[in-house]
Amino acid sequence: MLEAWEEWFAQHGVPVIEKKRWERGGTSLYFHDPDGHLLELATPGVWSVY
Repeated sequence: MLEAWEEWFAQHGVPVIEKKRWERGGTSLYFHDPDGHLLELATPGVWSVY
């Protein structure tokens, strides 16, 4: 599912600031919204409760 977001970002000119793989097995994508806020999309395995 995260790959679909990466494709969408690339098609719409949204740069991914960082892609991080966490030790629990999850992955996060970081990007800015149009107002400049840093946002994160995360898969399961980033936090112990998710």
